[in-house]
Amino acid sequence: MERYLLTEAEEKVLDTARNKLAEKCMRRSGYSGFTMPEQSPNPVRLTTKRYGLTDMGEARTFGYEPADGAQANSPVAEFYNGLSSQVKTSLMGQSGEPIQNGSDAQDLGCMGHALEVINGSRPPYDKIEAAAMEVQTESWNRSFKDARLAEYFDKWSACMRKSGYEFKTPMDAPGDQVLSKEREVAMAVAEVECNRTSGLVEQWFAIDSEYQKTLVDDHIVALRKGREVMDSRLRNAREELAGT
Repeated sequence: MERYLLTEAEEKVLDTARNKLAEKCMRRSGYSGFTMPEQSPNPVRLTTKRYGLTDMGEARTFGYEPADGAQANSPVAEFYNGLSSQVKTSLMGQSGEPIQNGSDAQDLGCMGHALEVINGSRPPYDKIEAAAMEVQTESWNRSFKDARLAEYFDKWSACMRKSGYEFKTPMDAPGDQVLSKEREVAMAVAEVECNRTSGLVEQWFAIDSEYQKTLVDDHIVALRKGREVMDSRLRNAREELAGT
């Protein structure tokens, strides 16, 4: 399944090329020395928290928070929040978001123009490219409802109950409770331990993989086309980076 999704290294190529193109455009527009912030690696991968919490180190450090910290306080978010309205319009277009295809040139902004170069004739996200994510989502939905998981959910729930928590599945935790950081971490640690001892994660992964294989076979044409689109964008991005 992962062959039809971008790797972390491929995402970095696309992000770097986009930022370099946007920088050039901004400098041509009169913003001398304009520099985009370096994009942090995306920590969310195919199996990240797909079956609940599994990393004890992250649970003890972050609880249920993303391992990369609060996005609202990231350097990239701070960069965009610190832009004046004029600079933001030049960078992101009149809508405040990068636009591509079907918009007037003045609406694109430098980020939109950068996406045009990388994406070519296709919009940033189209139905073909979404096929991999649809397969991933559908296989999870089917596996979650699979009767073979019922006994493992029961084992997991019983394990959590021993630590004082009432949840039926890992998807229910932490619920809508307002917890202190100490209590949140304690709950997260208990979840990781119960995921390990119940055998839930191993069984869930196996069932999920079964459904994914069937769905990949059913959607192989769209998946291959989606990969071709990604590869085309990567070629464009690498060409731009080679010329810088």
